[in-house]
Amino acid sequence: PEKLKAVFDAFYQSFERILPDIQRTYDIKKQKPLVKFLEGRQGVKYIYVDLLVTLKRGEVFYCYTSKKASLAIKRYAPRSYYTRRNEKGIQRFVITDALTESQAKPDMNRSIKILPAKHSIFDDNIRMLIYGNKVAIGDLDTETAIVVESPLFASLQRKIFKTLYELL
Repeated sequence: PEKLKAVFDAFYQSFERILPDIQRTYDIKKQKPLVKFLEGRQGVKYIYVDLLVTLKRGEVFYCYTSKKASLAIKRYAPRSYYTRRNEKGIQRFVITDALTESQAKPDMNRSIKILPAKHSIFDDNIRMLIYGNKVAIGDLDTETAIVVESPLFASLQRKIFKTLYELL
């Protein structure tokens, strides 16, 4: 009985150590996404403010964008957006069309890949950002935005982005 009790105690201590990890995994999987629908210029601007608040120094975001959306973004980003983004050293990976890339100024914190024009997925004035546990989509023509906060959604979108990025 004493040996059996020692084995049980060792098992119990081991179980107690891993239980928090098991609980976190379970909690993430049962957590429902939080979806925000935003309208107007302030709604689109919210994405850029949220990005700066969400990401810490040196973190990364991923962006799908078109030439049209890239040129329009200056109307929506807060005045301090570029300065604050650069001060935090936030890294950016961008998939875009050739016209946008050719107009971009060199930037140490940005890496761009070009999607061949034959795919023409950048005909719309839409920008998609993946940052932290969030996926944000801004339609600049209708000035509407959707932000989905979900570790699982963000993880999936990040994996899709990275796969496409590597293939380009």
